[in-house]
Amino acid sequence: MSGAPYPSNEVERIEALKELDLLDSAPEACFDGLVELACRFVQVPIALVSLIDTNRQWFKAKQGLEASQTCRSWAFCAWAILENRPFVIPDSRKDARFSNGPLVVNDPHVIFYMGIPLYFPGTNICIGTLCAIDNKPRYPTQEQLHSMRLLANQAIALCVERKMRKHSERSLNRFLSCMTHEVRTSVNHILGTLQLLGTGFSKEHLMAFSQLKQS
Repeated sequence: MSGAPYPSNEVERIEALKELDLLDSAPEACFDGLVELACRFVQVPIALVSLIDTNRQWFKAKQGLEASQTCRSWAFCAWAILENRPFVIPDSRKDARFSNGPLVVNDPHVIFYMGIPLYFPGTNICIGTLCAIDNKPRYPTQEQLHSMRLLANQAIALCVERKMRKHSERSLNRFLSCMTHEVRTSVNHILGTLQLLGTGFSKEHLMAFSQLKQS
């Protein structure tokens, strides 16, 4: 089995993936719910939110699978991210790209695969897939394809929301850091002025100013 070729925008794709800060993150109920629904809608034992990293596929959410990642060269999802439409393999044993692959001949015996590429809106950057897997051959119905597309759209919406939240958190942290610096500067000026004037502030007041200075 030979691995999928890399997309032409691989460098930009990996940068976008890293910026999301999703890789190796803790499980999140919002993503876990998507794979649970995918299993129900498509009636399969396995569903994944798979992110394609440089040399691996890592599962942000998974149902019916113990592994948290596999080699990228083994991954059906590495082929799916090359598409701009659902990537469906009804029977991997009849496809030369996958027939002798480790994930086919060994557990979890991926025979049927359906992956919906996760593209950022308005871009050609695909970070991974929402996929459904079975250990027997099958063809998805149009209703199942539609359901998977809706779930994939929700997965992307969660990724975009997470990216915006991270950006807001970084901006807030920078603001608080600058504000803390300004407060310290003001306190230093006040303390310096008090020392020059020799004003008779109580010991408690001076201690309070000192604590502000050190905060």
